[in-house]
Amino acid sequence: MSGLRLTALCVPRVGFTIVREVDLHAPAGEVTVLLGPNGAGKTTLLEAVSGLIPSNGGKIELDGVDITRASRVRRARAGLAHVEQGRTVFAELTTQENLRVAAIDDDAERAALAHFPELEQRLHVAAGLLSGGEQQMLVIARALASRPSMLLVDEASSGLAPVIVRRLMPVFRQLADDGIGVLLVEQFAALALGIGDQGHVLNRGQIRLSGPCEELAAEPARLREAYLGAGQALADLPSAT
Repeated sequence: MSGLRLTALCVPRVGFTIVREVDLHAPAGEVTVLLGPNGAGKTTLLEAVSGLIPSNGGKIELDGVDITRASRVRRARAGLAHVEQGRTVFAELTTQENLRVAAIDDDAERAALAHFPELEQRLHVAAGLLSGGEQQMLVIARALASRPSMLLVDEASSGLAPVIVRRLMPVFRQLADDGIGVLLVEQFAALALGIGDQGHVLNRGQIRLSGPCEELAAEPARLREAYLGAGQALADLPSAT
């Protein structure tokens, strides 16, 4: 069984169970989109999967191996990479040094850079001096330099102009087409569903709606209902148009 599988996953934070009984499969070679309103538990779920915070129930499997109790380092070595929200570059290191922190070899570094040729001219620039879009490209490239089998992406579009978001989305589609599994948490629902395979809406820590991305995109009323289940008054679904 390839990819990431969550079974009845429960995750606490500050004494409260935020994610409850989540079942989710993010197969290799597909983009799995995770949507939901603010505070739904999306970041908490990804942090539990990557080992940043502990879960307190259920199971996490990567490529058929139970990693529920594995350390964050062991999960990374097993093929899991996490692009956290907030563009966490090492600001004082150059672009190339940021990549070499994670790269397993020179070939992996070059392969990661191939997705973002914009960074080629910025290799010797301190990462803290890059634009927001360039920093996001670097964070994604750094994750890819470890040659993961599964990539977790937490709102890569946060704080970026729509034109940069549109630049990033096809990269995730290409990664999946190359065989990597991508679990994409995204605020721009329309763009994410446009490049995804399966979609899920997380609402108050539980999956409320699932289906092929193409079908979910064609049924905005069902999406809106799933979002509104969290009590958030949405005038419209997030988009980048």
